[in-house]
Amino acid sequence: MSRAARPGVAVLLAVRLADELARGIGAVDPRVELLFEPDLLPPRRYPGDHRGDPAFRRDEAGEARWRELLERVTITTTTTTTTTRTSASSTCSATTFAATWPASRSATSCATGGMIIAAAAFALLELEPADFSYPLFALLLLVNGIGSGLFTAPNTAGIMNSVPAGQRGVASGMRATFQNPGFVLSIGLFFSLMIAGLASSLPTTLLRGLTANGVPAEVATRVANLPPVGSLFAAFLGYNPVQTLLGPQVLDSLPPGRAAFLTGQTYFPRLISDPFAHGLRIVFTAAALLCLVAAVASWLRGGRYVHQEGAEPTIPTEAEESMSA
Repeated sequence: MSRAARPGVAVLLAVRLADELARGIGAVDPRVELLFEPDLLPPRRYPGDHRGDPAFRRDEAGEARWRELLERVTITTTTTTTTTRTSASSTCSATTFAATWPASRSATSCATGGMIIAAAAFALLELEPADFSYPLFALLLLVNGIGSGLFTAPNTAGIMNSVPAGQRGVASGMRATFQNPGFVLSIGLFFSLMIAGLASSLPTTLLRGLTANGVPAEVATRVANLPPVGSLFAAFLGYNPVQTLLGPQVLDSLPPGRAAFLTGQTYFPRLISDPFAHGLRIVFTAAALLCLVAAVASWLRGGRYVHQEGAEPTIPTEAEESMSA
């Protein structure tokens, strides 16, 4: 079968493995085209040495052969021709792109640019009205996901490259240990900022909106001074809490049409739309600032560093760097 007609993915083994293990990888799926030439890889200095001898250099013919193999590598394709499969996730696609970022370009600039893109997406989300257009909102989410994906791959590769090969499992575990609590803490932080934004404007809005529709001032004041958490989750659930907050005695004292308007499906969402948008702007501003802080930290980490066992740190060759990400 010719290469143009062979379906699947070309996988290049860039580390020395036992022959039976290499054959096992190719036998897992017949669509996998295994590219493995041990003579082009650095020899091992000890068992488990996957990086190999840092003094190893390919001759001119070997370097040409290695570049030829790199050109044949594919990520996800329907065939090994130029037709590619589009990823459903913008973050996954951007991470794949960043992982194959050419060695002649800086991984630092890729990661930094990703955070700047994410910050710009959050800044643009601030400009969206409460009754936003979904296509534009989806586009901004896509841009945000692309920025996050561009940051993830080179940042993770930088962490893994900076430690000895024997300690990369520990480094990966520590990275996940800090990352997972960060996800949880960010939810608490952003909800706190959201509630703080609601608390600064929601009481006044509720007081004005209820008194304007005939609710007694003392009842409207009591409702307006309640914690905004209930209103926040009522908005998320699409529930109008006015009937519960006012109670049947107050509603029965109002004209039937006015009571029906207050407890309808449109009054409460419109009433809290401005305070809700104010809280979201605070959250998006904080997110954009954190992305810019991450961009600065990414830029300041300097050039690419790869830890070498038993040798002075060296900058990898162009072919080696393109594979290590």
